[in-house]
Amino acid sequence: MATVKELLLDRLRTALGPDEQLDLDIARALAPSVIVARQNDDGSQSPFTYWKYTANLDHARRLVEATLPGWWWKCGTCGLSDDACIAPDYNSPIHGERLHREFPLVLREPFDEGFDVDRRPSGNVAIALLESLFEALVYIEEAN
Repeated sequence: MATVKELLLDRLRTALGPDEQLDLDIARALAPSVIVARQNDDGSQSPFTYWKYTANLDHARRLVEATLPGWWWKCGTCGLSDDACIAPDYNSPIHGERLHREFPLVLREPFDEGFDVDRRPSGNVAIALLESLFEALVYIEEAN
């Protein structure tokens, strides 16, 4: 049975563009404190987040930094693809020692190269970064 993170990774891989429901589901999984109740026209309330992870690269970046502190990230885009990669920054003066403990040398190979995403066609660099994040989270979850 697939985990929540695996299901979200699958949805990110097939997302055609920004998706408010996907943003809300990502918030539920990783940052539930950012979910608020929105008043609907009929007086009912529904969950909502102001964080537009799939539409806004800065929002996606902040989620990476909050979820995996001490990891480096990079993104790029061209006419063909959006690219993103994240990995632990073992040289970080703040997080390096902890990252060495959490991801020891025996497990480092996938972490040294990073979790690299080449998303085609281009136009969704925030989603590429989120894909990279969820690839790392799924790998970590499976390794534990």
